[in-house]
Amino acid sequence: MKKREWVPAVLFIVLGIHCFVMPGFVLTGSLNVHSYLAQVLHVCFWIGIPIFLTGIIYLVWKKRKRSKGETS
Repeated sequence: MKKREWVPAVLFIVLGIHCFVMPGFVLTGSLNVHSYLAQVLHVCFWIGIPIFLTGIIYLVWKKRKRSKGETS
């Protein structure tokens, strides 16, 4: 992807995370920047865990597939 294609993609991701966090942030009643950033960090952490685990499983699967192809 080119740089001009990455910019809108990243903006949409950031906007999506903001829209996901804002209702929970407003409902907690603690309207300050520290609380907002803490919730964004939690959301990113919980989104990142499945992505990381999926990546690890994919790499292991790819390595096994590659090693089976070499032995055949």
